[in-house]
Amino acid sequence: MANNKNTQFDFGVITKRLVGILLVFMGIAGFISTRGTDFTRPLFKFLGEDAFIYIVSGIVALAGVGIFFDKLIAGMPAKIGVISGIIAVVFWALVIVFKDIARLSDYEMVDFVQSFIIDLLIFFAILQSTLFSKN
Repeated sequence: MANNKNTQFDFGVITKRLVGILLVFMGIAGFISTRGTDFTRPLFKFLGEDAFIYIVSGIVALAGVGIFFDKLIAGMPAKIGVISGIIAVVFWALVIVFKDIARLSDYEMVDFVQSFIIDLLIFFAILQSTLFSKN
């Protein structure tokens, strides 16, 4: 008979790595184009100044790297993952404020709910995979 081992995926770790990759590429997008991505464009419009955009993009990309490599590399301080998670949560809260709430009058109700729920899903994925993670 074949060996019947159960293989389990740790979806928390997968979510953490995906959140890290998302933030790294959002940071890169800020350097490539000051218009940013669909998610970050309203925040970048609010900042207005290219220097601030590059600073925010760099911080977001570094937070993504910190989240991605948290507990992946032996000897990496645990505080890096926590600090990266806090930065990501604050960043995504700003995305929600400037992308959804500040532009509420620009949306039809169905579009607003869809956009808001997607942003909340990402926000809670960041929270769950960084600040409330047991991994």
